[in-house]
Amino acid sequence: MRNCEVGDVAIIVDAHGNTENVGKAVLIVSEYGNVIVHEKEGDTGVTLFAWQVVLISDELLSYTLEDVELIAKQSGIVPDVYLKKFSEVVKDSGYDFDEWLPTDPRINIQTKQGPKSS
Repeated sequence: MRNCEVGDVAIIVDAHGNTENVGKAVLIVSEYGNVIVHEKEGDTGVTLFAWQVVLISDELLSYTLEDVELIAKQSGIVPDVYLKKFSEVVKDSGYDFDEWLPTDPRINIQTKQGPKSS
């Protein structure tokens, strides 16, 4: 089972050495396929399923994956196991996402539970 799917907004929660990528928000735009990730230099690597993503910021992604030639791009490839859906990050933090929504009665906001009332 995968953590994410196309169209999800996700947070990079693990970056396998590229710690500057942790915490960056991305939009998953398509399936990429399998990539090889090395635990340490010289090993045979582990094959992981990856997504093509676009950053939701002006920052850049860094790469050290064997079959990825992109360095410091605003879009790129991230293995599924390195990602967590934004909605799950909010839930894991103990917040109710619906509580963050505006309470102005003139704004009709639809949620999974129905219209938000004030």
